[in-house]
Amino acid sequence: GPVFAETIWDKAQNGKADEVIDMIKKDPKLLTKEDSDGTNVFHCALAAGDMKLVKFCLEKGAGIEAKSKRGETPIIFAAAFGHMEAVKLLLDKGANINAVTRYGNCVTYAAGRKHIDMIKFLISKGIDLDIKGENGETILHNVASRTSPEIVQLLIDKGLKPNVATK
Repeated sequence: GPVFAETIWDKAQNGKADEVIDMIKKDPKLLTKEDSDGTNVFHCALAAGDMKLVKFCLEKGAGIEAKSKRGETPIIFAAAFGHMEAVKLLLDKGANINAVTRYGNCVTYAAGRKHIDMIKFLISKGIDLDIKGENGETILHNVASRTSPEIVQLLIDKGLKPNVATK
C-alpha cells in the first residue's frame, strides 16, 4: 500500500523534537496548525512527555489553554499520560488545573490510564474532585469501570461517593 509521510504531529509524538523544532523555525504557523482532531504540536509533545519540545513550544507562545476538538487542554494531555514534569511546568505557567471536557478533568484522564501518582499530585495541588464532565457524570462514575481498584479507593477516601446519581 501507499506509504504516508510522517506528519509533524506524528514526529512530535514520536520523540523527534529536533525535526519538529526545525520545521517550526522554518514555518512558525506549524506551531498552531491542527490535525483533524484539533490537536496541535504542543498537545502532541505533552502527550509524549517530550520536555525539549514542550519548552520550545512554550517559548514560541503555544496556547496554554488551547483546546482540541474534544475540549482537552494542554494540562489534560500531560496528566492523561502521567508526565509529571510537564504538568508541573504548565501549572507554573498558570494553566487551569480544573479544565474540564465532556468526559471530566485531569483526574478523569489520569485515572483512565491508571496514573495513581499523577492523581495524588493533582489532589495535592487542590484539583476539584467534585467536578462533573459535560455528560453530568462524576469523576468516579466516569472512571470506576476503567481504572484500578486502588484509584477508585483513593477517590472514595478523598470523599467521592461511589453511588452518586448523575443528572
